[in-house]
Amino acid sequence: MKDLVIAAGRTAARPVSWREGSRPGKGRSGFKRMYSRFVALRIRPAGRGVRKAVDDPELPERWLLAE
Repeated sequence: MKDLVIAAGRTAARPVSWREGSRPGKGRSGFKRMYSRFVALRIRPAGRGVRKAVDDPELPERWLLAE
């Protein structure tokens, strides 16, 4: 999975802010916003154990979120 995320490149990463932290800053409450960069990719899971649990040989695509 690491190779997939690296292959997507830096331009695929998007900054996401999820809450205000505990450090003083310029946020609405006077604290800095916490953020990081995330990559979202559509992937198809693999693995014999997973395929045995499903009748269809093709597993549905899922979202892979990576920080």
